[in-house]
Amino acid sequence: MDMLALLGGFTIGEITIPYAWIGVFLGVYLGTQFMKWYVRRTSIQQGQQISELLLSIVLVGVLGWKFSNLLLNPMDAIHNPLSMLAIPGSTYAGEAGLLVALTYGSYKWWRLKPIWRSVINIWPIGLVAGGAVTELFWLSLGKTTHLPWGVHAYGQVYQPTNFYESMVLWISLAIVWKMRVRNKGSWLLIFVGIGSLLVSITAVNTWVIIGLSPGQWVALVLALLGIISVRENDRRQIV
Repeated sequence: MDMLALLGGFTIGEITIPYAWIGVFLGVYLGTQFMKWYVRRTSIQQGQQISELLLSIVLVGVLGWKFSNLLLNPMDAIHNPLSMLAIPGSTYAGEAGLLVALTYGSYKWWRLKPIWRSVINIWPIGLVAGGAVTELFWLSLGKTTHLPWGVHAYGQVYQPTNFYESMVLWISLAIVWKMRVRNKGSWLLIFVGIGSLLVSITAVNTWVIIGLSPGQWVALVLALLGIISVRENDRRQIV
């Protein structure tokens, strides 16, 4: 199937649910289940509260992203509210959703005061599991290519970077899940960070900061955070 079809949606009567939304719902569900499963198998401090905190932040961000369209386009929302609910969020809606999620998350973080090492051990599990599914539903075109699995668009063939990112997340999750380590979240950050740096080679980087794109900086920070966390956990075990 041509991956450009992901820009469409699933139609129920007069309402079309974008495939991107289906990916978000499936990603949130799968990420939540992986976190719950991991918490049940371990004895991480504040495990249940920390997993619920991430779920609530993600849900608030998604709702803020979606329903901010109603505020950004009030007249369209009044004339045709069902169509407004069905269309994907705009760029400004995404920024609004992120702002809402950060505000809500900061408040909930202040109330809970979670243990940092527990957060790093749990959150990557849910985020990576959810992201592995969500990435498959969000088309992202990279550099032009002659590879047979490239995506045909605008008269050329492009690297499917979203598919590569999803594979990095799935493979990283599978490797870490098989590893006999307690701090799986930290190792997951390392593998995902390194894998995302490799995927960024196929992406089109229009914005560069000190030689790296914003996405590359994020991937580098994740890998370094994972390395620091692993070393800290090893030090605690030695002591």
